[in-house]
Amino acid sequence: RAAVKVTTKKATKEGGPCLLIDEETGECMAAEFIVDALRRHFVLQVLSEGARREMSCPIEDIQDIFQIEDGADCFPAPVLKALGPEERQGLFMLVSRGFLVAGRPVGVEVALSVTVATQELRIELLEYMRMLV
Repeated sequence: RAAVKVTTKKATKEGGPCLLIDEETGECMAAEFIVDALRRHFVLQVLSEGARREMSCPIEDIQDIFQIEDGADCFPAPVLKALGPEERQGLFMLVSRGFLVAGRPVGVEVALSVTVATQELRIELLEYMRMLV
């Protein structure tokens, strides 16, 4: 279930494997993240039941980003319960009203909990997105 380790600098630009954690149930779904520098979007391609579902958000529309260093109380209990100590090191939550699912606006505030392979990758990924704003 753990995300595959990839070269950090390459992954921040080309994307890589991650897990999307359902905030109500704690279910972990295999996904891939991509930072589309041209469109300035954070993109998640969720792999579910043999189909890909794309979720994306303009980076400038991200209202908040929580990391595990901000405290466990920033994350829903099912998310924390679903992850082991090592997986928590790559955990972050994006909060935005600008999410698109299959290209259509969601229209409400959405918080996505995602974990990547390592703490180093999470830090570089979030820094890369900050540079694109």
